[in-house]
Amino acid sequence: MKIYIPTLGRVDNQITFDNLPDKHKEQVVFVVQEHERPKHKRDVEYMVVGDNIGLSETRRQIFYAVGKNRFTLYDDDLVFYRRNIKYTTGSSDMEGSKRKMTESDFDEMYDTFSGWLDDGYIQCGHRETSLPPLGKLHQDNLGMFSGFTMNGELISKFIDDVDWTYTYVGQDSMWQIEFLSRGNKIRMSDIFTQKSEWWQDGGCSKYRDATMYNEEHRKLVEKYPDFVKESGSVTRKNIGEIIKLRYRWRDAYKYGQSSNLNKYFGE
Repeated sequence: MKIYIPTLGRVDNQITFDNLPDKHKEQVVFVVQEHERPKHKRDVEYMVVGDNIGLSETRRQIFYAVGKNRFTLYDDDLVFYRRNIKYTTGSSDMEGSKRKMTESDFDEMYDTFSGWLDDGYIQCGHRETSLPPLGKLHQDNLGMFSGFTMNGELISKFIDDVDWTYTYVGQDSMWQIEFLSRGNKIRMSDIFTQKSEWWQDGGCSKYRDATMYNEEHRKLVEKYPDFVKESGSVTRKNIGEIIKLRYRWRDAYKYGQSSNLNKYFGE
């Protein structure tokens, strides 16, 4: 299973890649814009996209490139941690509350995710390391961000029916609403977690400011009023004051399980 890592403006700061075990680095496909390709020297596969197209279009091209294959899609700034299972079972399996994931942890994680995809999940992902433990191994039909393992065969069933670039940013929230509202299950691990370096220089910060962020995310409120609500604001470094959104992920899934799909999808 290939690991796609879109990256921009961080040629020498590849956090996700550097935190993968060597055997899994061999699965990496860097997705880079044409003007940056000559700067990348790592001995991996590359997928070259056009300049100045934005992350939504980049991810759309990845979805089409993978076809019906299973694949992993990571932001370029992730560090992975395994959480102590004591929060689930009561019995500790390591010193401390967590540790950085090892090669065997990654092997186990991908085996676990493959099993979930076999069971009909369209997407698997990770809880944020900084968030408190759930008290369970995983949780279903809640939004997740930055790191995803996906079933291209299921996505291919409706890939042409989704406007993957409807928002210039925030498209990961959008596609999860699309997945759930079409009756597809997603699952988030609480054992295999990730730390995301959001809001740092490079990547989306090259074109994203607070005005853009707010305008693009309000599109989600407009398109999915039953599932996305605006709920105040918060100030983030390197961007400023941005709106907060409350997502009703499980309501979207319940909707997808119903027979009435015409409101959003015209069916």
